[in-house]
Amino acid sequence: MIKKFLKYLKNIKHTELTRTAYKTDIIHFFNFLTTKKLTYQTVDRKLMNQYVARLSQEGLKPRSIHRRIMALKTFYNYLIDNDIVYKNPATRIMLPEIPIRMPRHLTFGQMQIIFENLEKDKTYAGKRDLAILELLYYAPRHSDIRDLTMKQLDLKNRQIKVIGKGNREIVYPFGENCTKALIDYLKIRRVKAGQRAVFTHHGKQLTHSMLINIVKRRCSVVRKGVSPHWFRHSCAVHLHERGADIREIQEVLHHRSIATTQIYTHISGRRLRGMLESKHPRA
Repeated sequence: MIKKFLKYLKNIKHTELTRTAYKTDIIHFFNFLTTKKLTYQTVDRKLMNQYVARLSQEGLKPRSIHRRIMALKTFYNYLIDNDIVYKNPATRIMLPEIPIRMPRHLTFGQMQIIFENLEKDKTYAGKRDLAILELLYYAPRHSDIRDLTMKQLDLKNRQIKVIGKGNREIVYPFGENCTKALIDYLKIRRVKAGQRAVFTHHGKQLTHSMLINIVKRRCSVVRKGVSPHWFRHSCAVHLHERGADIREIQEVLHHRSIATTQIYTHISGRRLRGMLESKHPRA
């Protein structure tokens, strides 16, 4: 059943990281059911509350408990859609409050240093990595970059079209510098017969770990441990700092809810407070 559920998650475009996390969560829940000598088909809301209480007793943080409940809600919705069960016992489970966590991002100055260093690297890897980082800075998810095909790349209109969650088509426009980096890379792109991926290593599509390592290595000139998702956050923060309003940023990131986008105003506000405290004559 778990394999079928994971296949379903893949079909509705959940990321590899989400699928891995949900797999761990469902296995943990199944192990809990085994101790109770029950199956997933006989779970009710009372038992689900017992499970959530157990998670708290085990010392899980609110964010982890939140994710496990969401995994179970999604799992039981899948079972309902396939007529395996008829009620979702996780539907009315209270989600724990999650403290606001500021998204990690790079400053504009750090981004400039990263790009300036990459522009000096005239090797195949240098041109490929510059194109990758330029494109990441326009806020697509790293799985969109890894899986990007030549058909999805539209240089004429300066955009990529990808399929997001819920099979939505999402368009990410990009600018002049990114276009130039892509053209320079595509002139020397190495592919094996039938390979459709834009970004390759020895002719084969980049893997998840390869892309993470590329970003980590290229960004180490300014900061250790940078992940691809930092570029998405950096794009949002830098746009807001330069006057983009929250609705515009929501469209850039393709967030369904503006509440998700609101976090970036906290970052800019915090920086503004810091500036006032250090520079205002009456501070």
